[in-house]
Amino acid sequence: MVERVSATAPSNATRTPAPEPTVSVVVPTRDRPESLRRTVDAIWAQDYPGPIECIVVFDRTKEVPIDQGAGSHRSLISLSSRRTPGPAGARNAGAEAASGDLLAFCDDDDEWLRPKLRLQVEALTRSPEVSAVTCGIVVSYGNRSIRRVVDHDRITQADLIRSRDAAIHTSSLLVRRLDFLERIGGFDESMPGGYGEDYEWLLRAAARAPPRRRTA
Repeated sequence: MVERVSATAPSNATRTPAPEPTVSVVVPTRDRPESLRRTVDAIWAQDYPGPIECIVVFDRTKEVPIDQGAGSHRSLISLSSRRTPGPAGARNAGAEAASGDLLAFCDDDDEWLRPKLRLQVEALTRSPEVSAVTCGIVVSYGNRSIRRVVDHDRITQADLIRSRDAAIHTSSLLVRRLDFLERIGGFDESMPGGYGEDYEWLLRAAARAPPRRRTA
């Protein structure tokens, strides 16, 4: 099940505090060092108080130095993918190297808003039956910004077959790592040209349990 959480989702202040789970963030990259650094900086800037493990996966390209996040709750892993070239192979390589309870993905040309991880972790904590959550995105074209947000609570496989729904972007996903590795499976590296592997993964995730979106 995938649940969508909005940027204004309320936290549950009455629940018993528990240690925050470690989030492993997989960043596939290829020949975009400046954009990559902005992506990683936005990950370090998250206001999530729990541990974040950032895994930068260089897809058949030369590794470049990346700044380590400040604080004991931030760690960086840099590795070269030897799997199938393309985003599917690079994401799968990062997922295999991850040690966190939760798994997130962020492309090297995307940047997260500061509360993204915190709100999504809270959503998963409130809903143990949910495998993954998603959120809206803001697409920037020069001086223009367009918000794309899923407008219904439950996204079934039938919904996804009718419409790809561009608001559900890979960089918006947070999934339980064991569900990704065992119940749903990784990204399909056999997709021609590495195109549509994210959509195919969503169809499989929805077949296990309908994706959901929660409004504020």
